[in-house]
Amino acid sequence: MAEQQVFATKVNLILYKKALKLAALGYELLDRKRNILIRELMSLVDKAGELRGSIEDTYKEAYSALQLANISMGLVTPVSYTHLTLPTKA
Repeated sequence: MAEQQVFATKVNLILYKKALKLAALGYELLDRKRNILIRELMSLVDKAGELRGSIEDTYKEAYSALQLANISMGLVTPVSYTHLTLPTKA
């Protein structure tokens, strides 16, 4: 940015003080707005996590019901998971 020459007069001093005060108010306003938006974003993240958990629970229930339905209709035979256990030391 090019430097501009400012004459040291009382009028310029008053103008720049007003501009500085306005810039400080603008900064404070933007800072408060940022804080509010971050708070809202965090609440949305929390809500999304709760919804994700609820959806996951619903999918688990639906998948279990589907497995039981397939087994009862004879489409799938139950699988034993005993071969997946860890060997025990004697």
